[in-house]
Amino acid sequence: MVRASVAAAGLGLGLATSCAPGCARMPEMPPPAELAASAGPALASAPLLARPGEQMRWRVRVGPFGGGSMQLQVAPPARVDGRPVAVLRGQFATSGIASLFENRSSDETTWIDLATGRLLRYRSHAIDGGARSTVEASFAPGVVRVVDRSRGRTTRRWQRVPGDGAPLNMYAALLALRTWPERATGAVTLSVWARSRLWRATVKTPGAVMLNTALGRLRAHRIDGVAWRVRRDGSADPDAQPRRFRLYVSADQRRLPLLVETDSRFGLVRAELVVYRAPSAPALSFGPRGG
Repeated sequence: MVRASVAAAGLGLGLATSCAPGCARMPEMPPPAELAASAGPALASAPLLARPGEQMRWRVRVGPFGGGSMQLQVAPPARVDGRPVAVLRGQFATSGIASLFENRSSDETTWIDLATGRLLRYRSHAIDGGARSTVEASFAPGVVRVVDRSRGRTTRRWQRVPGDGAPLNMYAALLALRTWPERATGAVTLSVWARSRLWRATVKTPGAVMLNTALGRLRAHRIDGVAWRVRRDGSADPDAQPRRFRLYVSADQRRLPLLVETDSRFGLVRAELVVYRAPSAPALSFGPRGG
Protein backbone atom coordinates (compact mmCIF):
# COMPACT_ATOMS: atom_id res chain seq x y z
CA MET A 1 0.00 0.00 0.00
CA VAL A 2 2.88 2.39 0.77
CA ARG A 3 4.42 1.73 -2.65
CA ALA A 4 1.02 2.00 -4.32
CA SER A 5 0.30 5.31 -2.63
CA VAL A 6 3.49 6.88 -3.94
CA ALA A 7 3.17 5.30 -7.37
CA ALA A 8 -0.49 6.13 -7.81
CA ALA A 9 0.22 9.76 -7.29
CA GLY A 10 3.11 9.16 -9.64
CA LEU A 11 3.99 12.78 -10.01
CA GLY A 12 6.29 14.17 -7.42
CA LEU A 13 8.08 13.68 -4.18
CA GLY A 14 6.27 15.10 -1.21
CA LEU A 15 5.95 18.01 1.05
CA ALA A 16 8.78 18.80 3.45
CA THR A 17 7.94 18.03 7.05
CA SER A 18 9.30 21.46 7.94
CA CYS A 19 6.94 23.39 5.67
CA ALA A 20 5.94 26.58 7.44
CA PRO A 21 2.57 26.78 9.24
CA GLY A 22 -0.27 27.81 6.97
CA CYS A 23 0.53 25.42 4.09
CA ALA A 24 -2.63 24.98 2.02
CA ARG A 25 -4.78 21.92 2.60
CA MET A 26 -4.75 19.01 0.18
CA PRO A 27 -7.29 19.23 -2.69
CA GLU A 28 -10.72 17.70 -2.25
CA MET A 29 -11.53 14.26 -3.72
CA PRO A 30 -14.74 13.95 -5.77
CA PRO A 31 -15.90 10.46 -6.88
CA PRO A 32 -13.86 8.82 -9.69
CA ALA A 33 -16.61 9.21 -12.31
CA GLU A 34 -16.88 12.92 -11.54
CA LEU A 35 -13.12 13.32 -11.77
CA ALA A 36 -13.05 11.58 -15.15
CA ALA A 37 -15.95 13.66 -16.48
CA SER A 38 -14.29 16.93 -15.47
CA ALA A 39 -10.75 16.02 -16.59
CA GLY A 40 -8.92 18.91 -18.20
CA PRO A 41 -6.98 18.83 -21.48
CA ALA A 42 -3.92 16.62 -21.83
CA LEU A 43 -0.58 17.92 -20.59
CA ALA A 44 0.83 19.87 -23.54
CA SER A 45 3.71 18.50 -25.57
CA ALA A 46 7.07 19.67 -24.23
CA PRO A 47 10.54 18.20 -23.71
CA LEU A 48 11.03 15.99 -20.67
CA LEU A 49 14.02 16.94 -18.53
CA ALA A 50 16.59 14.24 -17.83
CA ARG A 51 20.34 14.48 -17.32
CA PRO A 52 22.52 11.39 -17.97
CA GLY A 53 24.23 10.41 -14.73
CA GLU A 54 21.70 12.23 -12.59
CA GLN A 55 20.78 10.39 -9.38
CA MET A 56 18.11 11.19 -6.80
CA ARG A 57 17.10 9.48 -3.58
CA TRP A 58 13.99 10.20 -1.53
CA ARG A 59 13.27 9.22 2.08
CA VAL A 60 9.69 7.97 2.49
CA ARG A 61 7.76 8.47 5.74
CA VAL A 62 4.29 7.34 6.75
CA GLY A 63 3.02 9.83 9.29
CA PRO A 64 5.81 10.20 11.88
CA PHE A 65 7.37 6.81 11.04
CA GLY A 66 10.02 5.71 8.56
CA GLY A 67 8.48 4.08 5.48
CA GLY A 68 11.32 3.31 3.09
CA SER A 69 13.34 4.87 0.29
CA MET A 70 13.01 5.51 -3.41
CA GLN A 71 15.68 6.38 -5.94
CA LEU A 72 16.01 7.27 -9.62
CA GLN A 73 19.01 7.02 -11.95
CA VAL A 74 19.25 8.36 -15.50
CA ALA A 75 21.54 6.10 -17.54
CA PRO A 76 23.47 7.20 -20.65
CA PRO A 77 21.36 7.02 -23.84
CA ALA A 78 21.18 3.61 -25.55
CA ARG A 79 19.87 2.39 -28.91
CA VAL A 80 16.91 0.04 -29.22
CA ASP A 81 15.88 -1.16 -32.69
CA GLY A 82 18.09 1.55 -34.15
CA ARG A 83 16.42 4.35 -32.20
CA PRO A 84 18.07 6.53 -29.53
CA VAL A 85 16.49 5.70 -26.18
CA ALA A 86 16.76 7.13 -22.67
CA VAL A 87 16.89 4.56 -19.87
CA LEU A 88 15.54 5.31 -16.39
CA ARG A 89 16.03 3.00 -13.41
CA GLY A 90 13.86 3.44 -10.33
CA GLN A 91 14.05 1.45 -7.10
CA PHE A 92 11.81 1.36 -4.04
CA ALA A 93 11.93 -0.55 -0.75
CA THR A 94 9.92 -0.36 2.45
CA SER A 95 11.71 -0.23 5.80
CA GLY A 96 11.04 0.52 9.43
CA ILE A 97 7.51 0.18 10.75
CA ALA A 98 6.07 0.20 7.21
CA SER A 99 7.76 -3.13 6.49
CA LEU A 100 5.69 -4.72 9.25
CA PHE A 101 2.59 -4.04 7.16
CA GLU A 102 4.08 -4.33 3.68
CA ASN A 103 7.54 -5.83 3.16
CA ARG A 104 8.11 -4.89 -0.44
CA SER A 105 10.83 -3.84 -2.87
CA SER A 106 10.84 -3.13 -6.59
CA ASP A 107 13.37 -2.46 -9.33
CA GLU A 108 11.93 -0.77 -12.42
CA THR A 109 13.46 0.09 -15.80
CA THR A 110 11.82 2.40 -18.31
CA TRP A 111 12.83 2.93 -21.95
CA ILE A 112 11.78 6.25 -23.55
CA ASP A 113 12.10 7.16 -27.23
CA LEU A 114 14.28 10.28 -27.39
CA ALA A 115 12.77 11.37 -30.70
CA THR A 116 9.16 11.39 -29.49
CA GLY A 117 9.34 11.34 -25.69
CA ARG A 118 6.98 8.33 -25.62
CA LEU A 119 7.37 5.31 -23.38
CA LEU A 120 8.50 2.26 -25.35
CA ARG A 121 8.94 -0.42 -22.70
CA TYR A 122 8.67 -0.88 -18.97
CA ARG A 123 9.87 -3.72 -16.73
CA SER A 124 9.39 -4.14 -13.00
CA HIS A 125 10.83 -6.85 -10.75
CA ALA A 126 9.20 -6.91 -7.32
CA ILE A 127 9.46 -8.88 -4.09
CA ASP A 128 6.34 -8.71 -1.94
CA GLY A 129 6.45 -10.64 1.32
CA GLY A 130 9.02 -12.99 -0.22
CA ALA A 131 6.98 -13.60 -3.40
CA ARG A 132 8.69 -12.54 -6.61
CA SER A 133 6.94 -11.18 -9.68
CA THR A 134 7.79 -9.46 -12.94
CA VAL A 135 5.62 -7.10 -14.97
CA GLU A 136 6.55 -6.02 -18.48
CA ALA A 137 4.62 -3.49 -20.54
CA SER A 138 4.90 -2.16 -24.07
CA PHE A 139 3.23 1.07 -25.17
CA ALA A 140 1.46 1.95 -28.40
CA PRO A 141 -0.96 4.80 -29.18
CA GLY A 142 -4.05 4.32 -27.04
CA VAL A 143 -3.09 0.95 -25.55
CA VAL A 144 -0.70 -0.75 -23.12
CA ARG A 145 0.09 -4.45 -23.54
CA VAL A 146 1.05 -6.18 -20.30
CA VAL A 147 2.77 -9.47 -19.42
CA ASP A 148 2.52 -10.38 -15.73
CA ARG A 149 4.62 -13.27 -14.36
CA SER A 150 3.78 -14.21 -10.77
CA ARG A 151 3.02 -17.31 -8.69
CA GLY A 152 4.35 -19.51 -11.49
CA ARG A 153 1.82 -18.18 -14.00
CA THR A 154 2.08 -15.85 -16.99
CA THR A 155 -0.87 -13.57 -17.72
CA ARG A 156 -1.21 -11.38 -20.80
CA ARG A 157 -3.67 -8.50 -21.03
CA TRP A 158 -4.17 -5.06 -22.47
CA GLN A 159 -5.14 -1.66 -21.08
CA ARG A 160 -6.90 1.10 -23.01
CA VAL A 161 -5.48 4.60 -22.48
CA PRO A 162 -8.22 7.27 -22.40
CA GLY A 163 -7.75 10.84 -23.58
CA ASP A 164 -5.38 12.18 -26.19
CA GLY A 165 -2.09 12.07 -24.30
CA ALA A 166 0.51 9.30 -24.39
CA PRO A 167 0.95 7.54 -21.01
CA LEU A 168 3.89 8.17 -18.73
CA ASN A 169 5.04 6.09 -15.80
CA MET A 170 5.83 7.54 -12.39
CA TYR A 171 9.43 8.45 -13.16
CA ALA A 172 8.71 9.86 -16.63
CA ALA A 173 5.89 11.93 -15.11
CA LEU A 174 8.34 13.42 -12.64
CA LEU A 175 10.61 14.43 -15.50
CA ALA A 176 7.68 15.88 -17.44
CA LEU A 177 6.45 18.03 -14.57
CA ARG A 178 9.95 19.35 -13.90
CA THR A 179 9.47 21.53 -16.96
CA TRP A 180 5.84 22.54 -16.39
CA PRO A 181 5.72 26.37 -16.32
CA GLU A 182 5.43 27.91 -12.89
CA ARG A 183 2.82 30.36 -14.18
CA ALA A 184 0.71 27.72 -15.94
CA THR A 185 -3.00 28.47 -15.70
CA GLY A 186 -5.83 25.96 -15.51
CA ALA A 187 -5.68 22.22 -14.91
CA VAL A 188 -4.21 19.54 -17.18
CA THR A 189 -4.60 15.76 -17.17
CA LEU A 190 -2.12 12.96 -17.81
CA SER A 191 -2.12 9.16 -17.76
CA VAL A 192 0.36 7.46 -15.43
CA TRP A 193 1.33 3.78 -15.54
CA ALA A 194 1.91 2.41 -12.01
CA ARG A 195 3.46 -1.07 -12.41
CA SER A 196 0.39 -3.01 -13.54
CA ARG A 197 -2.43 -0.46 -13.49
CA LEU A 198 -3.21 2.81 -15.23
CA TRP A 199 -4.10 5.95 -13.32
CA ARG A 200 -5.31 9.33 -14.55
CA ALA A 201 -4.25 12.51 -12.79
CA THR A 202 -5.37 16.11 -13.02
CA VAL A 203 -2.86 18.70 -11.85
CA LYS A 204 -2.77 22.45 -11.37
CA THR A 205 -0.27 24.90 -9.93
CA PRO A 206 -1.22 27.58 -7.41
CA GLY A 207 2.21 29.21 -7.50
CA ALA A 208 5.49 29.12 -5.56
CA VAL A 209 6.41 28.91 -1.88
CA MET A 210 9.56 28.93 0.23
CA LEU A 211 10.29 25.46 1.56
CA ASN A 212 12.70 24.09 4.17
CA THR A 213 14.12 20.82 2.82
CA ALA A 214 17.02 18.44 3.39
CA LEU A 215 18.85 20.35 0.63
CA GLY A 216 18.29 23.72 2.29
CA ARG A 217 15.68 26.46 2.15
CA LEU A 218 14.52 26.70 -1.45
CA ARG A 219 11.91 28.45 -3.50
CA ALA A 220 9.63 25.74 -4.89
CA HIS A 221 6.98 25.46 -7.58
CA ARG A 222 3.92 23.76 -6.05
CA ILE A 223 1.73 21.35 -8.03
CA ASP A 224 -1.55 20.06 -6.59
CA GLY A 225 -3.32 17.04 -8.03
CA VAL A 226 -5.73 14.18 -7.67
CA ALA A 227 -5.34 10.75 -9.27
CA TRP A 228 -7.94 8.07 -9.95
CA ARG A 229 -7.51 4.51 -11.20
CA VAL A 230 -9.07 3.39 -14.48
CA ARG A 231 -10.39 0.01 -15.59
CA ARG A 232 -9.13 -1.94 -18.61
CA ASP A 233 -11.63 -0.19 -20.89
CA GLY A 234 -10.34 3.23 -19.80
CA SER A 235 -13.33 4.18 -17.64
CA ALA A 236 -12.96 5.37 -14.04
CA ASP A 237 -12.73 2.53 -11.51
CA PRO A 238 -15.43 3.10 -8.86
CA ASP A 239 -13.86 0.51 -6.54
CA ALA A 240 -10.55 2.36 -6.11
CA GLN A 241 -10.27 5.38 -3.86
CA PRO A 242 -8.84 8.48 -5.62
CA ARG A 243 -5.56 9.78 -4.20
CA ARG A 244 -4.72 13.37 -3.44
CA PHE A 245 -1.12 14.49 -3.83
CA ARG A 246 1.13 17.51 -3.87
CA LEU A 247 4.49 17.95 -5.57
CA TYR A 248 7.14 20.61 -4.99
CA VAL A 249 9.73 21.27 -7.70
CA SER A 250 12.66 23.59 -7.02
CA ALA A 251 12.33 26.88 -8.88
CA ASP A 252 16.04 27.04 -9.74
CA GLN A 253 17.72 25.72 -12.90
CA ARG A 254 17.95 22.19 -11.51
CA ARG A 255 14.13 21.82 -11.24
CA LEU A 256 14.43 19.13 -8.58
CA PRO A 257 11.38 17.15 -7.36
CA LEU A 258 11.94 18.10 -3.75
CA LEU A 259 9.38 16.80 -1.55
CA VAL A 260 5.48 13.76 -2.76
CA GLU A 261 2.83 14.08 -0.25
CA THR A 262 -0.07 11.68 -0.73
CA ASP A 263 -2.78 9.94 1.26
CA SER A 264 -2.87 6.27 2.24
CA ARG A 265 -4.98 4.16 4.59
CA PHE A 266 -2.05 4.30 7.05
CA GLY A 267 -1.91 8.11 7.01
CA LEU A 268 -0.02 10.77 5.11
CA VAL A 269 2.86 9.44 3.01
CA ARG A 270 5.74 11.86 2.35
CA ALA A 271 8.81 11.34 0.22
CA GLU A 272 11.53 13.96 0.61
CA LEU A 273 14.53 14.34 -1.66
CA VAL A 274 17.56 13.80 0.59
CA VAL A 275 20.34 13.00 -1.89
CA TYR A 276 20.99 14.59 -5.28
CA ARG A 277 24.01 13.79 -7.44
CA ALA A 278 24.49 16.17 -10.30
CA PRO A 279 25.07 14.76 -13.79
CA SER A 280 28.33 14.82 -15.69
CA ALA A 281 26.61 15.37 -19.05
CA PRO A 282 24.17 17.96 -20.45
CA ALA A 283 20.44 17.47 -20.11
CA LEU A 284 18.64 15.17 -22.52
CA SER A 285 15.82 16.86 -24.38
CA PHE A 286 13.13 14.28 -24.98
CA GLY A 287 10.84 14.96 -27.92
CA PRO A 288 7.20 16.03 -27.67
CA ARG A 289 4.89 13.85 -25.62
CA GLY A 290 1.60 14.75 -27.21
CA GLY A 291 -0.79 12.24 -28.70
